[in-house]
Amino acid sequence: MRLCNEQSGLEFEARFESADGAPSIPLTAHWRLRCVTNDVTLKDWTEATPETLVGDSGAIVGVRVVIDVDGALNALVDRTRRRETREVQVVAAKDTPREYSETLQYGVVALSGGR
Repeated sequence: MRLCNEQSGLEFEARFESADGAPSIPLTAHWRLRCVTNDVTLKDWTEATPETLVGDSGAIVGVRVVIDVDGALNALVDRTRRRETREVQVVAAKDTPREYSETLQYGVVALSGGR
């Protein structure tokens, strides 16, 4: 599991592909951030704009969104803990029959070792 210090900003990249691995442009893309340890939503659903990546030949080689998690969102919710687990969830085509979701978890570590 990836770890970061509390109050540290992070960047994540999500790529969109079809079942056969070809780049796929989703109808929509959204993300949210939760503290799994304390069962708290830190940032509710936020729309993200997919970026099409084009190779030297002019062909589409990828589709991605870049998610910037502000350091303030990585403040510990419960200051008595030394570590909390965060979960970033990215959804393509949210609220449609073709909705697809992936999650990634990471740890936030107290700089002071907890209080």
